[in-house]
Amino acid sequence: MNYFKVANSMINYNLSIYFVIFLIGFLPIQSYAQSNTQVEIGVGALWLDLPESTPFVEVNGAEEVLGFIDNYDTTDKAAPLLTFSIDNNTDTSHINFSGFFSQLNTRDSKEYSGDRGSWTTTAETCGVPFGDGIPQCLSDAISANPDNFRLLGWVGAIDGSALRGTPNFAWGDPIHITTKRNMKFFGMDLTSKALTRKQGISIGPSYQRLIQKTDIYAYESNRKPDVNYTSLTEKLDASYYGGAIKIDSDIELNQSIRFSAKGSLGFYYLDSKYRGTQLTYLSASALDPDITINPAITVNPDLNINDDRFALTAQLNMLVSYAYSEDIDFNINAGIRYLSHVPYIRYVDKGAVLEGGSTHNPAYIDYKHALGYQISWSANWRF
Repeated sequence: MNYFKVANSMINYNLSIYFVIFLIGFLPIQSYAQSNTQVEIGVGALWLDLPESTPFVEVNGAEEVLGFIDNYDTTDKAAPLLTFSIDNNTDTSHINFSGFFSQLNTRDSKEYSGDRGSWTTTAETCGVPFGDGIPQCLSDAISANPDNFRLLGWVGAIDGSALRGTPNFAWGDPIHITTKRNMKFFGMDLTSKALTRKQGISIGPSYQRLIQKTDIYAYESNRKPDVNYTSLTEKLDASYYGGAIKIDSDIELNQSIRFSAKGSLGFYYLDSKYRGTQLTYLSASALDPDITINPAITVNPDLNINDDRFALTAQLNMLVSYAYSEDIDFNINAGIRYLSHVPYIRYVDKGAVLEGGSTHNPAYIDYKHALGYQISWSANWRF
């Protein structure tokens, strides 16, 4: 039984339902009431700029990695955001339990073609059409000036194992790549405020989790999709365990409008886990489509990586509240968040040589910072 899928199926929210609670109207203005318990529910959008990683590379004639091919793009793609907050106030303390959930599904399909001009020109100089194999004069030209010859493709084995009879760079020029991604980002805090309910410092435990799932299928697109191809299924799971310090301040502009500024700083132990399963299948020559590889080259690596380190987060939110009634407020919230360490997979380093018959370093977890922007609408009930 796949418990993750079961849990995922239970999280099914409809944004339109929550937007209904955000009413806009010219109704009688009411002043803010003071209450012991407040519940806030909000919906909005989150733009989270996560580090990107790719197993698709450009190599020169010596199979040296010169650069990388972006197989997906999440820039400017907003993820639905659900937020909640529960406050319990007394004259001397303030307890807050809050959290958020965001999810984004994307699908990218891209076609790439490298520059084969040098290959074709040199092959013609050697007196053979490009695609009829590699004569000695073409091999000599590649050895003399490898950077003049470029090919696109993918890392043949994410665990660094060797491919039989071919470089670990698996050919794919031109190459068609389809990438499906699922991102889930959620968290919760339980904090206690030391000063007044309107401003002060809150401290307490905090937990955040970022789950990224990826399914990739790529093939050499001048042939049938099942001739030379790769598939890669991955899950990268980052759990942040720690605590948060929050500072907030409220300014009542009049009896109905309130402005709030909220900041937080989090300190976490970051536990990162990666699981990747790949299949690379090559059944035809890179240079001559009429040459069949028999038996076909097949590698099926399964890679598991665990890593940990310390991480920081910071968040700043600006909120404007409108007193709809004595017990209900409506809020507009805009904010920015920063994560010092977000894991991503580095499949191979730039400059690595993926030559035939030899292994190379396996993929590993690396880290970059990430920025996120959000805007949300919420309703606040006092009891």
